[in-house]
Amino acid sequence: MRDALSKSCHDFYLNYMISWLLPMILDLFLTPIRSIGYAAMEYIIYFSTLYFKTVQFPKVSYCIA
Repeated sequence: MRDALSKSCHDFYLNYMISWLLPMILDLFLTPIRSIGYAAMEYIIYFSTLYFKTVQFPKVSYCIA
């Protein structure tokens, strides 16, 4: 009886670990990577728009004129 109880308790604890702690740990590891990726994407978009504003559009307006 005691063996079965400890086993069910152990199973419950294992399920709790897998279903609750593992996503939290993964989220802790993935959130910085995700935020760095988003920041890098924003920087790339920002600098590419700056590049297009400074390099491309004067050429286009020059070609039109």
